[in-house]
Amino acid sequence: MKMFQRKLSVVPLVGLVLILTGCTAGQYDKISEVAPEKSMLRFYGEAQKGLTPKRVAYADPWEYEEYAGFNGNGSRLEVFYLAAAGEEISIEYPYHLHRMVNTWQYNAGKSKIWGEAYHVENPMTQIEYQRYTQNGESCAGFHAGWDSANDDPVRRPGRVIFGYLCNTDKGRLSDASITDTLSNIGIRGVTERIRRNDAQQVAVNFGEKDTASSESRASAMAIARGSSTGANGNRNFPFEFSIVYDELGDGTLND
Repeated sequence: MKMFQRKLSVVPLVGLVLILTGCTAGQYDKISEVAPEKSMLRFYGEAQKGLTPKRVAYADPWEYEEYAGFNGNGSRLEVFYLAAAGEEISIEYPYHLHRMVNTWQYNAGKSKIWGEAYHVENPMTQIEYQRYTQNGESCAGFHAGWDSANDDPVRRPGRVIFGYLCNTDKGRLSDASITDTLSNIGIRGVTERIRRNDAQQVAVNFGEKDTASSESRASAMAIARGSSTGANGNRNFPFEFSIVYDELGDGTLND
């Protein structure tokens, strides 16, 4: 069961048919592991250099979600990027930072000591973060939302990024490492140009039925969602936080 359901108010008939048809499982949602050249997330921080993250993308007619997870060189980083897929769609991000941190399998159920909250200037937006320690590890949770539509009545973001990073060597996660990591996260097409010959992201054409095997879908889901016995992923994936709006207000559609 999803924590939040998609909402809409006034939707053209064609759009409504698409939404109702899309309620059939697997009809318009796509999930896949993605290679770096097809991904939207970019990482240029020193702690991520030389590491190959696990990457998974999910898409449906309303939003695009991408996961990336790093573990190595004494550092962990897990990130989700969500983007609205069209006009009159926003992302209704529901988390305060502490709650967001605890949705990750690696952090769930662990006692935390929270530190001060700060922010880092990223080329896309200002990213808020807060330090915490758990089981002797020094970590920081972070999130940001931006690209709000002027005609969204409550100015929800069109893009959201959230995640955490930890120093797994039991040393203190330095201010410099946090700043370097967060200021050097990029989005293809936002912080760098998409070239004509670049590989397309997953599920660009939402009108085609997903042809991925059930095995490959399950494998991708397991990477991004993780398990209660694992140390990776977020149990709420896919989040499906998109909301359809117009200037008249919001209604609700149950998927």
